Amino acid sequence: FRPHELPVDPLTDGRRYTVVLEYRTDRNTDGYTFVQTTDAWKPLGAATLTDTGGEWRTLTFAFTKPAGQKVQLTLGPKAPTGGFVWVRRVYLTPEDGAAPFG
Repeated sequence: FRPHELPVDPLTDGRRYTVVLEYRTDRNTDGYTFVQTTDAWKPLGAATLTDTGGEWRTLTFAFTKPAGQKVQLTLGPKAPTGGFVWVRRVYLTPEDGAAPFG
């Protein structure tokens, strides 16, 4: 997910955001998710998607949008187990109380 590719980039330089991700996995699948810059691939925040056994879970992690940088959210399985990672919802909430988007 690349917010800067939306008609209007909703992220503000220097603002801290919480990523809220609702996901599930199966077949003993663990995964990863992280936010990084799109030029130097600098990691800004990350979380592990632990196997859920098919149940939906919600996880959160935070990052700060660097000035003048574009960012992206990436996720996927850690190793090929034949299992899947599903995402039901992902949104970003500014930590200063502004409305979430996603």
